[in-house]
Amino acid sequence: MTLKRSDSQITLVNPTFDNDPALVLLLKPDNVKQTTMTILRTGQVAYNVESNTSLTKCSVLRPGEKDPVALIERKDLFPDKITLQGEERQTIKSWLKGYGTFKEFPISFERSGNTYHWKINFVSQLALFNANQPDHPIAWFERSKKRVIDGKPVILQAWLAMEPEAISIQDAVVVSFLVVEHKLRTDMKAGDLVAGRASNYVF
Repeated sequence: MTLKRSDSQITLVNPTFDNDPALVLLLKPDNVKQTTMTILRTGQVAYNVESNTSLTKCSVLRPGEKDPVALIERKDLFPDKITLQGEERQTIKSWLKGYGTFKEFPISFERSGNTYHWKINFVSQLALFNANQPDHPIAWFERSKKRVIDGKPVILQAWLAMEPEAISIQDAVVVSFLVVEHKLRTDMKAGDLVAGRASNYVF
């Protein structure tokens, strides 16, 4: 979700938690191809996500670093590619098992000898699990939402929460999240078009 001119008077609201996660990153705006991810507690920028004008290449960068954490290349006729920092260029589906148009979840990757699964719940919200602890998410995402609170329109900001295990592989969590959430939104948009429904997601 991105702000329109008519939204200029809408207040952005940060998330609150009963039990604070170890790290919460806000997405401003809620656009997984072009956004700034800031740390909720400090306001410090953790990642910049930048795409070219044709939206075929997306770089995930840490502030002040020249080399991207990841370069994502999306193609129409050939497999999507990704170059992770310090690794060789590869197809996304080689890194993320289960990735592909309308493929079923979970979508999985390996890091530090462990396998991690991105799963979705009944309202298509993403959560990440260690395969050895399938009942306890180590990261989860909430999309932005428009609400009316005390008679005033507000936008509840999009956020990605992480527990300590996710922080230990933070770059992989962030990059895989951006790829999988984009796939999820694209699949949902395609499904909406088939069903004749409009979609407000930013892809």
